[in-house]
Amino acid sequence: MDKMLMALCYLISCFIITYIVFQFMDERYHRTYQNRLVYVWTGIVNTMFTATLNLLGIPVLNLSAWFVMIGVISGVLYYENSIKRMKRITECEALLIVITFTEAFGVLLVKWVLLVAKAQIKNPVMATCLEVTVSKLVVIFVYFTAIRGMVKKHPVVHSKMQHTTCFVILLYSFINMLAIIQGLSHDLNNGIFAVNMCCIVLADLYLLYFIKATDEKKAYDMKVRDLEQQAVLQQRYYKHLEEIDLGHRRYAHDLKNCMVSIAALAAGGGNEEILSLLGDMEVELDTLTGKRYTSNHILNAILWEKSVLAERHGVQMDIAVEENSGWACIPGKDLIVMAGNLLDNAIEAAKQCTQGSVHVALHAQEHFLVMEVENTCINNGEIHTLHGSTKPDAQNHGYGISNVRDTAEKYGGLLYIEQNGDCFIAILTIAKSCLDMQSRHSKSHMT
Repeated sequence: MDKMLMALCYLISCFIITYIVFQFMDERYHRTYQNRLVYVWTGIVNTMFTATLNLLGIPVLNLSAWFVMIGVISGVLYYENSIKRMKRITECEALLIVITFTEAFGVLLVKWVLLVAKAQIKNPVMATCLEVTVSKLVVIFVYFTAIRGMVKKHPVVHSKMQHTTCFVILLYSFINMLAIIQGLSHDLNNGIFAVNMCCIVLADLYLLYFIKATDEKKAYDMKVRDLEQQAVLQQRYYKHLEEIDLGHRRYAHDLKNCMVSIAALAAGGGNEEILSLLGDMEVELDTLTGKRYTSNHILNAILWEKSVLAERHGVQMDIAVEENSGWACIPGKDLIVMAGNLLDNAIEAAKQCTQGSVHVALHAQEHFLVMEVENTCINNGEIHTLHGSTKPDAQNHGYGISNVRDTAEKYGGLLYIEQNGDCFIAILTIAKSCLDMQSRHSKSHMT
């Protein structure tokens, strides 16, 4: 009976570690193979193999096997273009080291509780099962509440409810462990307590997995909002370009009549009338075309529309575009996402100030294209992050920033934001090499 309990305990222990390591690799890297069964069976084999080695009672052999197995799995079954193979293997084995130390802390915690409670468990098998159970509980909570948030490609944002839920689960598990220790110290039914310990660990693992799924759902919902906002922006600017084109065609049609009128006035010596008519034509032409900042029609339309929007809200807006900087080569839909969102946020914040201003600069620096957007804002002492917003209903705004960041990362770039008093700065970089690669890739698909 004791051997069966020990085998069950080690099996669940190895399953939990395998699950956590695979979760780590799934969130950090890409899977090499599309067949899900490859990873399911690999996890099963790894769990069975390491559990068998645990029964031998040779810690060095067991730890060595874990390092070898995880090294092979991370090197063969996963890949990540931005992370070399050796670095991937090193990251996964570093996680194993953290898990090992966390387990050791869990074992020390059990011994400390037994010492404080002045309890003694006479059955060595049950004492081992208790140590393994508590150590795995500690590993589960440390990974899901701390490590996972640091290793994910994008930050994990937990709500207050999720933090409260994690605390309640941990407290409940700890109280159960105290009850089990009390029962084991009085030599009560060992089998029932062993099953209870296994159920507690698996239940906690499932509940924390549910919290993880909630995080992912929230991230997908945010992505959907980003895509919806992107679609609205694209539709707006394409419609704006269509209106400009329609205005040009109307103006070209009316230009013929104007030329006839100018010829008639010239024949009659009406110089003042000619100058007045030419002035009206110039004003109308400026209204149709707006100021020309760059040769890229989409980017020009964005900058012009935002300058008009800023003027409408009493915000002073300065725009400087370096000639031949490379920004004109970026696809229109990505310009709409990056420039459109950054300028919208800047104007929204600046219009709340008494003397609001926005400064925009697009230029090139060595291997990068740089877009700098600096605006005034109300200094309310809040710290702004990538998902931050100065708007009162912040939970429904600010999602465009994450979309800007994702688009920049597609071109090997970064989005850096900083607030210094009443000045808010956003610096967006695009790698020229990635831009050239994207351009070549698009041309190859066209041919």
